[in-house]
This record gives sequence, C-alpha cells and structure tokens, in this order.
Amino acid sequence: MRGRADRQPKMFFSIDLESRIRADHPLRPLKQVVDRILAGMSERFAAAYSRTGRPGVPPERLLKALLLMAIYSVRSERQLVERIDTDLLFRWFLDMDPAEEVFDATAFTHNRSRLDEHGLTAAFFEAVVELAVDAGLVSDAHFTVDGTLIESCASIKSLRPIDERPADSGGDRPGGDRPGGDRPGGDRPGGDRPGGDRPGGDRPGGDRPGGDRPGGDRPGGDRPGGDRPGGGGFKSRNPLVDFRGQKRSNRTHRSATDPEARLYRKAAGQETKLAHLGHSLCENRHGLVVAVEVTEANGTAEREAALAMLDRVRIGGPRGVRSGTLGADRGYDSGPFCLELERRGIEPHVATRRTARDPATVPPSQRAAHAARLRMLARMEGETYAISQRVRKKAEEPFGWMKTIGGLARGRFAGRWKLKQQMETAAAAFNLIRLRTLLPA
Repeated sequence: MRGRADRQPKMFFSIDLESRIRADHPLRPLKQVVDRILAGMSERFAAAYSRTGRPGVPPERLLKALLLMAIYSVRSERQLVERIDTDLLFRWFLDMDPAEEVFDATAFTHNRSRLDEHGLTAAFFEAVVELAVDAGLVSDAHFTVDGTLIESCASIKSLRPIDERPADSGGDRPGGDRPGGDRPGGDRPGGDRPGGDRPGGDRPGGDRPGGDRPGGDRPGGDRPGGDRPGGGGFKSRNPLVDFRGQKRSNRTHRSATDPEARLYRKAAGQETKLAHLGHSLCENRHGLVVAVEVTEANGTAEREAALAMLDRVRIGGPRGVRSGTLGADRGYDSGPFCLELERRGIEPHVATRRTARDPATVPPSQRAAHAARLRMLARMEGETYAISQRVRKKAEEPFGWMKTIGGLARGRFAGRWKLKQQMETAAAAFNLIRLRTLLPA
C-alpha cells in the first residue's frame, strides 16, 4: 500500500537525543573524554568570567563547537551555527535541548580574546596531551619536529608599501568613505544641487537608466576613475591590480588585511604567498602532537620554534625536554641548532647536507656550531638516525589531517594569535581522534 505524508502538524513532540545517536557513533567516546577534560577545567573557566552580569555562552560549549568545526570541516563559524541549529547530532554533542535557541555566530568573535587572554584553548590542548601521557601512550624521549606553510586569508592584492599614507589609497580624502562626506548636499537626498530630490531632476537623461550620458549604466563606464580605488565612479569590490614592473618584498610591503603575514615560499620553484608558519612537535610512539606554535614565515622560524616547543612541553614532569632524540628534515640543518639541542641533552637526528668545508677555515666564533654539525654528519651513519627518519613520517600525518580536514590549509583569521587558537583546536581534535582507538574501551 502506498504511504502518504501526514500533513497534520503535531501539537507536542518528545525527542530523546540520546536514543537518536547510534550506540557505536564515533563521537560517543570523544564526547565522554571531552566532557571529562572540560569538567577538570571548571576553575579556569570561572576565573575567566565575571560573577555578575548576564550569562554568556558556556565556554565548554564554545570549545566543543570549535572541535566540531575542525572534525567536520565546517568552513566558517556562521555555517557552524547554522549546522548546530538544524543538526541533532551537533546539539547532542553540545548538550543542547532540541528546542533551545542556538547562540549567534558573533559569540565566537566576542569570546575569542577571552579564550586567548586566559589561555583556554592552549589549556584544553595540554589537557588532551596530559590524558595521553597518563595513559602511557606518549614517548618521553623520542620526538620529531616539523613545520608547514599556512596560507594567509589575505589576498596578494592587499599588499601596500609600508610607507604609504592612508590618503594614497583614498582613505582620508574629503567625502572618502562617508556617505556624502563634507561635500555640499552631504548625504541628504538631492541636497542643494539642481534637480533636488526629484528623480532625474532637470539634468539630461532624466530618470532613464544611463540616460544619454557617456558610460550610462555600465559599471565605471568610460568615465575617468571607473573602477580605480578612490575613483568617482563605480568601485569594484575586487578591482584589477597590475603589479607588472613593481618589486614587492617583506622589507617594502605589508598586507593591509593581515599585516603579520609575510611573503614566503616553502621551496625553490614554488610560488610566493602571503603566509604564516605552523610548527608541531610529535612524539614517536603513536605520532601524537605534544606542542604547536605559529610564527612569522621566515628562514629561521622553524629552528627557533622547535627550541621553544622543546622548552615548553611537559611529559609527566617539569616543563622542557632534557634527554632523548629529535628527528627533523633538512629545513633544520644548522650547526647552531644542533649545538643548542646538544646543550639540552638531546641528540639531534637532523637530515644534514654533506659539506666539504675545511674546519681550519671556520672562524673561531663558529667552530663549536661547525663541530656539532660534523657530529651530526657522523651520526647519520648509525641505526638510531635511520629509525628516527623512518618514524618522521608520523609528524607529517597530523599536518595532513589538520590542513585537509581541520581547515588549516588557509587561515580563517587575520592575526597570528587567532591562527594559533585554530591550530591548537585542530591539534586537540587530531589527538582525540587518535586516542579514540588507542585508549581502552
């Protein structure tokens, strides 16, 4: 018998979200772990909020929503809120009633600085790492470091000369970006110009689109200043920019959209992009991420970030790694870097280029670093180095997941501290997914 849709609306509904989510859904073990971690952060949350005033969106809900954003590759916070509004799975994960009004997308904007000021995303990431350490899943002696390029959200067309004044781009000219500006007639319809507020007035071309004026209804027409920034005609939101014959570098130009981004290319032959550098420190046992960092894109940032992460990470004891090995690719090939690792008691396993430099020609101030690099070259013949380089693939996998699934291929935000929040959330999501299979049921 053919079934027919019941058009009669129901007066009452009873929805049990717990029964709607299947028993073997992958989010179930994640939710249990995340709820336990967030419960342990309650005192930090209390310190970040005032005791008086109107209640805001619970910070636990914000952090869990950011996890969903990374796990399900949601492109924007506004799209995430729309998904929460219609998806019972998301409401179940966020402990929201089916009839509860969803919060506005601007809740993330309003609370992002609070999360950064009190280090809440970093504390959540560290709590996930600590959970793995307590479960005995993290190596405390063998690590791998790697870096990746995070493309800035800014367009290459946002580059401006550093010494350019706002007036050069039409910013502070009379009437620049204010309706009517300080011209006669300001922003009043018709103002004191002939033809007042009558459609077409007494000007030629009356009220017909384009009338008999040159360039009538075409954007920019053939009038001077058509789609040029600051022109008197149509202003395109994405105007053409011709950089031919111009030299742009980090010494002379900055992005007006993302001033902290830098022109950078990862390797010879690749295109130069506005970008930041993301860094991760992974342990070698299961490839879990134990520290992350976002820095300026430059030639020394990878080595500097590696040392900073080694000093900051905590594996079951005081902060800082003081023994073991560190695997790295050729981007970390530097005598001073190897020397700094040895001073920390860490054995470098860095892919090093062969050198034919005579030690006798090395300046005295560089001999210690040169000797550390020669020791690294000798170490490359050993079995432990070969093992570190084979295991180094595990450090590539988190970046692959965070960039393709977690949305880090191109940053969503302008500002390095915001990108670090995004990276901390994505790294925490990656670790939680790995722990779902590593932790006993």
